[in-house]
Amino acid sequence: VVLFLLACNGLDCFLYQKKKQDLCTMIFACVTVAFCNYAFTKGWINITQYMFYLFTEIEYVCMYKVHEIDISNKEIQIVTGTRGKKASAKQFYLMKAPEGSVINGMVLDVNAFQTFLKEFWEANNLPKKDVYLLTSSNKIAGKMVKLPVLNKKKSTAFIQREFADMERDENTTVISYLPLKAAAKMRSVYASMLSRDSIKELADVFTNAGITLSGIASSDATEIAMIERTCASKNRTFVVQILDGNMVTNILWLDGKFNYINNIRCFHEPGTQEFYDDASRALGKMRQFMMTQKIESPIERVYLAGTDESTVSF
Repeated sequence: VVLFLLACNGLDCFLYQKKKQDLCTMIFACVTVAFCNYAFTKGWINITQYMFYLFTEIEYVCMYKVHEIDISNKEIQIVTGTRGKKASAKQFYLMKAPEGSVINGMVLDVNAFQTFLKEFWEANNLPKKDVYLLTSSNKIAGKMVKLPVLNKKKSTAFIQREFADMERDENTTVISYLPLKAAAKMRSVYASMLSRDSIKELADVFTNAGITLSGIASSDATEIAMIERTCASKNRTFVVQILDGNMVTNILWLDGKFNYINNIRCFHEPGTQEFYDDASRALGKMRQFMMTQKIESPIERVYLAGTDESTVSF
């Protein structure tokens, strides 16, 4: 049984490198499960071994591949990998979109961007399914919402009412939310809202390039989720500044909880003194926000992302 499973895994890895991972994963998962069933009925393995092999294979199949593309800026970022409890990143791509085709997460030149996507996807033999899109488009409305512990349907309805001041019909918008740390009776979520028309526009751009989107997410929400699992485990009050091309994102964590996020577009060229002056002023605005809100907690640390040591001195 062990030799058989090792052979399956070895051939699986070989086919994975040959970019046949979809086929090989399903075939060998099914073969392995069938073989384990047969071995158990023959008495070759006991019930403990049977359950171990079976659930190991099921867990492996459930960790399906995911491919994400971020179009928040003119520098398009793509990562391929797997989701699940043991998520992993396999490959990362960074390239510039055609000049003027994408600004602040909005596709302005559809034809140029579609051609660019199609050519890049084919040149790198990237999978065209299970693709998730991240964007920080200003069409996405986001806010912190505190609500009781409810089921998914009631939570969505509650959050929808929190966006009532934006005068948008719930039938024309889609709500998503990121659960943050919950208390006993109340919990906080970072909620995002995007119109169905905007979702269709983005989906059509990729569909016409031969790429099927499985979902669209707010870059702000994913950044908050990442910080909660990293920086927030070591500090309670801090600021994270993310430099992404001309975009500067500032995120404030206060007393162990997410508090505020803003995105600022800098009009100076990244890498110049003027650009870093803009980034510094953005941190100053965060400080002004804290003073306005009468936040007296001292900032323990400022994290910089999207840069290197040579620019920290600015």
